[in-house]
Amino acid sequence: MTSQCQVHGLPSLASSLLCLTLLTVSTAHADTTSYHLTKLATLGSYVDSVHGLNNLGQSVGYSNGFPVIWSSSGAVSALPRLSGATFSSALAINDAGTIVGYSGESAVAWVGGKAISLPVLPGTTYPYSALATSINQAGQIVGVIDGRAVLWNSPAATPIQLGYGAAQDVNSSGTAVGSQTIWQNGQQSYLGGLTSYYGGNNSTAYSINDAGVIVGTWFGAAVKWVDPKQPIQLNPLAMPPGGLRNSEAWSINNLGQVVGHSGWYNASTGSTTKYAVIWDGLDAVDLNTLILPEYGNFGTLSRAVAINDQGQIIVNGIGTTGNYATYLLTPVAVPEPSTTVMTLLGVAMLGYVARRRTARARH
Repeated sequence: MTSQCQVHGLPSLASSLLCLTLLTVSTAHADTTSYHLTKLATLGSYVDSVHGLNNLGQSVGYSNGFPVIWSSSGAVSALPRLSGATFSSALAINDAGTIVGYSGESAVAWVGGKAISLPVLPGTTYPYSALATSINQAGQIVGVIDGRAVLWNSPAATPIQLGYGAAQDVNSSGTAVGSQTIWQNGQQSYLGGLTSYYGGNNSTAYSINDAGVIVGTWFGAAVKWVDPKQPIQLNPLAMPPGGLRNSEAWSINNLGQVVGHSGWYNASTGSTTKYAVIWDGLDAVDLNTLILPEYGNFGTLSRAVAINDQGQIIVNGIGTTGNYATYLLTPVAVPEPSTTVMTLLGVAMLGYVARRRTARARH
C-alpha cells in the first residue's frame, strides 16, 4: 500500500518538498559523521603524544620531552618544567585553561603559564612519585602519589587521600574513578566486572562524565558502566582469526559518545594492531574510515584518547613516514533539521509565488 503525504493549505510543490524533507530529517541521525583532520605541530621530536582536550579545542601532551599545549589550529607551545626536572608531560586541561600533569617526579599544575608543584600527602618523604591525571571545570584535580589515589581541591590545597590505586578522572560533582574503583561522597566502592576474560592484562576505569557514566577496560574488553555494578561491553571491530582482542574505552563526553581503540594481538607474528574508534552506541566505528577524502593518505589513527562536548577528538597515530603523529578531529558541521526544512520550504514558496505572479501578468 502506498502512503500519501499532503500538507493541507500549502501548494502541492511546497507540500511535497516539506514531506520529503521531514522524511529525510527523520533518518538524519542514522548517517555517519565525517571529520576534518588537523595535524598537531611538533617541537621537532620523533615521539609526540596528546593526552587531554577541553571544550575550546585546546589539547595538551608532550613533545620532545617537554609538556606542551596545542591550540585548536594545531599550533604548539612548550610549557615550563620544574627546576631540575627532565621528562615532563601535560595530561589534562579544563575550559579555564588550567593544565595538570607531571614534571620529573612531581605532580604539577600550570596556571597562567607557570608550573606549580602540587602539595603531597602529609608524611610523604623523598623520593616519591606523583602525577596529576585530570581536572574538572571547578578546578578539582585528581591523581596519584606513591600508589595512593588523591584529590586536590585546588593547586595549593593539601591532597585528600581517596584510597589505594590511581585516580584517572573526576567529573563536575567531584566523583572520581580509576583502577576498578569509584570514589563518591567520601566512599570507595568497586566496579562490577564482566564474567568473561578477553586477554587484556588490566582492568581500569579511565573516564566519567557529569551524568556519572563511566568507561574503561575490563581485561581486554572496552566497557561502560551506567550502573557501577553492571558493566556493559562495547562491541569491538571485527577481528581476523587467531587474534587476541584488545579494546579500551578512554573517554566519554556529556553527550554519551565514547572514544578509545579496538585491536588485537597476533600471537603467531607477535604483532599488535590498533585502530582509533568511536562508540556512539554499542558498536565501534573505525575513525580512520570517517576522515574526509580531501585529507588523502594521513597514516593510521591508532588511539583516540579524549572527546569533548563539541564532538572533537584527539588521536595518537602513526604518520605516513612511520613517525608518531598527533591529530585533532573536528566533526563536519551538519545543518539543523529545522534549518533544512525552512530553507527548502522557503524555496518552494518563492517558486510558487513567482509562478502565480507570472500567471496573473499573462491574464
